[in-house]
Amino acid sequence: MHGRAAKYLANVLLACAAAVLLAVPIFAQTVTVTLVGAGDTANCTRNNDEATAKLLGSSLRSLTPDGTLPPLSRARVIALGGNAYPSGTRAQYANCYDNYRLTDGTPYDSSRPAWWGQYKNRTMPILGNHEYLNSLDPNLKSTPYFDYFSAKNGFKQPSAPVPNTAASPGLSLGKGYYSYDLGSWHIVALNSNDHCAYVSCSSTSAQGKWLRNDLDRCTR
Repeated sequence: MHGRAAKYLANVLLACAAAVLLAVPIFAQTVTVTLVGAGDTANCTRNNDEATAKLLGSSLRSLTPDGTLPPLSRARVIALGGNAYPSGTRAQYANCYDNYRLTDGTPYDSSRPAWWGQYKNRTMPILGNHEYLNSLDPNLKSTPYFDYFSAKNGFKQPSAPVPNTAASPGLSLGKGYYSYDLGSWHIVALNSNDHCAYVSCSSTSAQGKWLRNDLDRCTR
């Protein structure tokens, strides 16, 4: 997806996701948990991502009586790939998805009203094909994505709350799949873009075996 159509779809996806509230019974009470997000997100040459970032904030703050951000146990942001256009470079993650310069951390554009990186500490991301376009070197492809959400190699804190263990390697280069629980929901994030062209997801692949084991664990 490209251009205005992609940005329009991102707005629609975010608006729809924000409207879905999931009722979860805990100790005989009903607790609402929320996922809100979109894909094909940030581009320094457009301002649609700023509009959706403002919608992210207002949607999250509407969940609490005093307008503060809800705890992670109640709400998460999801970034559904194509997070930094056009090719997921280090500068595009720092300048466009976020709003600072890699060299000294100063604001990239002080006039911007909102940006997605403001919510990195509650964001559960996945990779899209654009995350693999930053380099022709297969050993470097997608590294800005993993470095940005891990807050390392020049990227600012905080890191995203993505599990990165042998059991759920969400921020490991060459993997990027993971699962987590929100309320009574078990949520799985897979690296399967472009028909699994970048990371295999066949039944015999590392990701395929991980998924089977992960689902087995949560159904026991």
